[in-house]
Amino acid sequence: MRPPFRPALPPRLGPCLAAHRPPRGAQRTQAGVLEAPVGDVTIVFANAVGVNTLLAWDTAETKAALALLESVACSRLAALGGYLVEAADGLVLAAFAEPAAAVRWGLSVVSRLMAADWSAKLLTHELCEEVGIDTGPAKAEVSVVTGRVSYRGRVMNRAARIASKASAGQVWCSDVVWRAARRETSLGLAAAASKGPEPDQPRERALTGEASQQANGGLQRTRSLRPCLTQPRGAGGEGSEAGGEGDPEEEAEALEAGLPLAARYQGRHALKGVSEPMDLWWCR
Repeated sequence: MRPPFRPALPPRLGPCLAAHRPPRGAQRTQAGVLEAPVGDVTIVFANAVGVNTLLAWDTAETKAALALLESVACSRLAALGGYLVEAADGLVLAAFAEPAAAVRWGLSVVSRLMAADWSAKLLTHELCEEVGIDTGPAKAEVSVVTGRVSYRGRVMNRAARIASKASAGQVWCSDVVWRAARRETSLGLAAAASKGPEPDQPRERALTGEASQQANGGLQRTRSLRPCLTQPRGAGGEGSEAGGEGDPEEEAEALEAGLPLAARYQGRHALKGVSEPMDLWWCR
């Protein structure tokens, strides 16, 4: 049991403590201003698709759906070390210190939205997220309007443009983010990898780098000694390596717990407002 908080009072006001009520508070659900990442940050734009169409169709239903979307997205930020910059009108803008955590958050949100309790009426229309991620230097300052840290820099425009390239339900990132994410997760698995594949583990599961990319038609995975259980999302109904479609909630929990990441190279894309074409990856 935590000791009660008491105000600091001079001795002559000590008797007042007998009538003093303990301060009330609530559990903090989001990182504060002092915990916002600064310097090189990874920015994530998560946009809801079809918001204007849905608002014209049913305003009350759409607002309830957007509230649920923002609740799902924001609830996982603190668990993965993210900082909420803005959440309004179908946009969730977040900042991370680690690229791998940003990718995991994007994939986790998409998975959890698949299992969310949407109304039957809403499911007759389309509402899904597209996520774009980039990393780089940004200037951070506290907004006088919101009291939250806001960011300025080229990384903001790049992340927004990458999100516009993604289709509904997809998480795209820049080449810099994907390489950093692979490096971070590979370091976390280095101890297990040094022991070599398990006896019943097929050699193909441990392929990495160019060999893995060639063997999977452009698909790269972070190194792992166990099968990747993620379900590739894409047109054509590609199945998971384990066979069948997994539970979205279980997939999200596995991603947050450190399930190896996978991505498919999408080529070089010219983005509006970006001087040079960028190599983009579809994370899955």
